[in-house]
Amino acid sequence: MSPLRAPFGSFEISEQVSPSDFYSFELKMEEELRNKKVHEIEILCPPELYTSNQPLITTTLVSQGYTINQAESGCCIVVDDKPLFEKMFKDKRVKFQLGQKAGLIFNTIPLTQLNNVYDFIEFFRKKLNRKLSMSGSELTHTIENLPESFFIVGVYLKDQLAAACICIRVSPSIVYTFYSAHDDAIDQISPRVFLLSHLYDLCYQNGVTLLDLGTSTLDGKPNFSLLDFKLRMGGTLTPKYRFQKLLNP
Repeated sequence: MSPLRAPFGSFEISEQVSPSDFYSFELKMEEELRNKKVHEIEILCPPELYTSNQPLITTTLVSQGYTINQAESGCCIVVDDKPLFEKMFKDKRVKFQLGQKAGLIFNTIPLTQLNNVYDFIEFFRKKLNRKLSMSGSELTHTIENLPESFFIVGVYLKDQLAAACICIRVSPSIVYTFYSAHDDAIDQISPRVFLLSHLYDLCYQNGVTLLDLGTSTLDGKPNFSLLDFKLRMGGTLTPKYRFQKLLNP
């Protein structure tokens, strides 16, 4: 994956690093970049729920003259021993039960089936006039180099793929839903609700504590219908900031 198109690129700070140490490190980083004739720094932070140190990063950058030029509405689900069904709003519980009655089946999908899954997701995204940020060949190349960081899950109805999600294991404790889509012909049984519920269970079984549902921004503006869906699934709103600073103006 090209770093320029990565979902975020920021700092990762150990709990043992003090605020003053991070402040000094950031100043040193700027000094080195100025010496290399860099004119601009742009830092796209992950959702604030990713780490307890994110507020430290935010306050440090703002105090050192960075401006926030973009704020996205992220949404994450905290994964614990409480079933997602109990965290959902009532309407999503009804959708989940409808999916069960209809015979939806959740399963993991081998990475060898990536091309088929990508085509499925691309087809239904195009129907919504939404373009994927990576081509199939680019994503294949990325996964070939980072096979341990990706996995695929899907929901089937009568052996036909009804929903799919390409996931990234950001860290041992965080999973990011990178690309996903569902067959809009069966919206009435909402296969994406069924998929997220079982993905949550899979995360819990594998020690994941945060399920990142991704941004709810479209063309730089909040996509309120998508955000509402994620919140009603049991998600928590979390900001995702893009910082900018000009050097050697």
